[in-house]
Amino acid sequence: MTKPRRLPLLSLVAFSIALGFAEPDSAISQNDASAEEARLRTTIEQLDRDLERERESEARLVTTLAGELTEIHRKRDELAKKLLDAELLRLTNSERIETLRSDVEERSAEAQRLVESFGTMTSTLHSAATHLRVHLRGVPGKSESIEKLATLASSLELAENTPNATAIQAMLELFAEIEAAHDGATRVGIRKVLLPNADGKKENVELLSIGHVRHAYSTTRGAVGLTVASPEGVEGYRWTEDVPEDLAGHVRSAVDAARSGRDSQTWIPLDPSGRIGIDSDLRAKSLWERLRAGGSIMFPLAGVALVALLLVLERFAFLYLANRGGSNVALGVVTACRSGDFAAAERLCAADRGVVARVLETCLARRSKGGRAMEDAIQEQLLHELPRVRRFLGGIAILAAIAPLLGLLGTVTGIIQTFGVVEAFGNANPSLMSGGISEALVTTATGLVIAVPILALHSVLRGRSDALLADSEKHAATLLGLLSHESAPSPPPATEEGESS
Repeated sequence: MTKPRRLPLLSLVAFSIALGFAEPDSAISQNDASAEEARLRTTIEQLDRDLERERESEARLVTTLAGELTEIHRKRDELAKKLLDAELLRLTNSERIETLRSDVEERSAEAQRLVESFGTMTSTLHSAATHLRVHLRGVPGKSESIEKLATLASSLELAENTPNATAIQAMLELFAEIEAAHDGATRVGIRKVLLPNADGKKENVELLSIGHVRHAYSTTRGAVGLTVASPEGVEGYRWTEDVPEDLAGHVRSAVDAARSGRDSQTWIPLDPSGRIGIDSDLRAKSLWERLRAGGSIMFPLAGVALVALLLVLERFAFLYLANRGGSNVALGVVTACRSGDFAAAERLCAADRGVVARVLETCLARRSKGGRAMEDAIQEQLLHELPRVRRFLGGIAILAAIAPLLGLLGTVTGIIQTFGVVEAFGNANPSLMSGGISEALVTTATGLVIAVPILALHSVLRGRSDALLADSEKHAATLLGLLSHESAPSPPPATEEGESS
């Protein structure tokens, strides 16, 4: 806005006042008065022009001020309208803020419920992952899934009440694993996997899975394995390659059909309950197969059994066959001596050549030297016969003691080997250990089977040897008494009494 120009107007007013109150000067001449008047007129005219310009300027200023005032009124009206709109907006926003505050409170409560629901769902999924991992331990070829489930369970346990992207991703992966496990449990499939075979050694096989109920594998070496139920109360499974040939053929046919994808039917024994006894659905093992399962320790056990058998046969032939009828020979010798036919008695002893006959023959050979000489001859011959009669009996007893010790040694080495396999593969599944321990115990059973009859036969042979020596001594004593009384000059009653004795 331009300020009004007031200075020329004030100057004009001041000049007019000065002219009105000024006293006439008598000394001024007429010409000077005219000149002064003219000058004053000029000045007045100039002042009038200045006044006119001032008026014009004032009019322009008023016009400008009026326009500015109009603009100010317009802006005031606009500001008033905006203020009204702002107040209305404030009131509207206040209502919206209240509504939003209520929504935020409701959403916060809902979020809290969702967090609690997330924690519950996380705990449930963690339990599901644990149970599924335990279940898959009894399914061959699922080691990778078991490790992944363990990782997912750990992730869910760490994020039990804290929703985050990692926990959600773990949930999605767990759902995928559950879906895969369900799909595998309802299908017949085949895949190449690396797993411990029936001997506990890892091998690449073609694994045929009939759901999660039955599993079989076929190897490049032509072997066929089937899963066998573990004992009661033991988780997992174990493999057996002791499969009848007809069943092995069915398994190979099923593997070929599954590999080629063609539709076919085959026969494979199933164990839906999972609690059928070990090998109960397979044929019984033959004696040779059970003995072969004992391992290398079975060779020394077989050697012990063979040597013991030969020794027992030799002793049986000597004690029972070569020395049978000793009492009859002794009776014939005594009868011949009573009749005085010593030559017949010596022939009887020479023909038999048993222990009793040799002892009696020694006694007869010394009859001319008296009773003392005959008694010494009998004792000497019995001492000679004692090693012959008891020959190999000590060895048979030693073999009877060695057999169970060898069996125990085989069992210990087998168990050491089984635990070595467990240590190597880091799998302490009792179903895998039971097969090795069962085979290891075969040696102990074999050792006992060998030792028990050897001990029984040793006892029988020892009794026979003792009885043979006792018979020899008894018959020799009878003959000694008879010959002593025959050679002594005693009265006949005494001789008859001696004979009767």
